[in-house]
Amino acid sequence: MSSVNDFLDQRTLAVVGVSRSEKKFSRRLYRTLKKRGYNVFAVNPNMDSIDGEICYENLQSLPQKADGAVIVVPPDQTNRYCQ
Repeated sequence: MSSVNDFLDQRTLAVVGVSRSEKKFSRRLYRTLKKRGYNVFAVNPNMDSIDGEICYENLQSLPQKADGAVIVVPPDQTNRYCQ
């Protein structure tokens, strides 16, 4: 089994850097994962909510531990979300 399939077998994921823009990859990914039945948390400290769901400041503020995270922010900002 590939690492991608292993990752997608996890059912609770976070999308770090989810965007307000409907056209951005992070927003489309968030919606696609939700539609496919994943428990997905949006992470962006500059947004209160997305699609009626709470948007969290960082991974530590999630109400439960995510099994995995897709990080869609510039490398120099990664630590801001993962500390």
